[in-house]
Amino acid sequence: MKRRQTTPRIALVASSLVALASACSDEPGALQIPGSSVVAVTTGPGGAVGGAGGEASSGVDVGGTGGAAVEPLEPAGPCSSEGGQSCGGNGIGGATTTLYVCKGGQYVVDHACGEPCEAMPAGVPDRCPGDVVVPPALVATLSVKPYVEGACKPATWPGWPYEAKTCSYSASGFSATVTVANPSAERVAAWIADASVFIPALWRLRTTAPDAYEDGLVATAKHTLGQSSRIFPLEGGVIENMGGGAVNYPFSSGVTEGCSGGCYCRINSLHRTTWCSYVAFLGEQTYDACIGEVGSMGHTKGWTGQCLQNHIDAWTAGSNAHYRAAAWKANAEVKTICNASKPCTPSEVVAAVVVAYD
Repeated sequence: MKRRQTTPRIALVASSLVALASACSDEPGALQIPGSSVVAVTTGPGGAVGGAGGEASSGVDVGGTGGAAVEPLEPAGPCSSEGGQSCGGNGIGGATTTLYVCKGGQYVVDHACGEPCEAMPAGVPDRCPGDVVVPPALVATLSVKPYVEGACKPATWPGWPYEAKTCSYSASGFSATVTVANPSAERVAAWIADASVFIPALWRLRTTAPDAYEDGLVATAKHTLGQSSRIFPLEGGVIENMGGGAVNYPFSSGVTEGCSGGCYCRINSLHRTTWCSYVAFLGEQTYDACIGEVGSMGHTKGWTGQCLQNHIDAWTAGSNAHYRAAAWKANAEVKTICNASKPCTPSEVVAAVVVAYD
């Protein structure tokens, strides 16, 4: 729609719409008019009137200190995957600040995001950024102090841009020193909650069975603790008992030195083949090209470099690509248990998640 200059009368109409929206909607400032067309009106800074979140993408400029617009929401279009969620503008019509859900063969408004909707990879539900909520129980589960944090002091480490700490500790009759970049329980909880969307059966429980959803997240957290105790060793010894007695394993850049096969990357012990399969799924790189970079086996410079760089990228972020990759892999297992031919109860979905991460 072309923009045109407005008059005080149009501004008055817009103000009336905002007042009506605030009176009629659960979201102040949002108005939906039933029928073949929908108009969304929201208020932004300075009294701006716009689409969801105050963003003006099209419509009529009605002035105001912060600028204003009335945004017509085009019909989002037909769909074939009942219950599937998609952002407006992500292959469908509608507003880019609105999440739509497939019902009865048509995309209808699920809810407004208040900010740009987050388009996810194919097969993963789109979502509003605000849909990711970290339950306190998840943080509590992860709050167990990493056992290597005995006597610690602040430290720096080449290639790590944030503060680390060097810790001396004893375990199982051994003593060791290790420099670590252990993420906080709150940070790891955010990574787990973010990645849960890659397991759609679990993600759906967020609104249909919140307690079961929380149980699924906690199960993922327990997997992390079992794999690494939330320890990311930059360099030094980590004492572990893998079933044959305690061993002081030397680490660098989050990977065990001298490893020959898996060479898993902390803190969720991601295997390089899972990582390369995931980036191929995203279309960022072919599997063979990825393996060519990180190496097919051993403590390679390519794999340790990728492991460390991922930890750097996630350190201050609400998402972690390795956690997303692990959830994507787990979903392949969950789908064999819970699917259209065998719908699962919430508790069965949680059980499937436990199996997938085992």
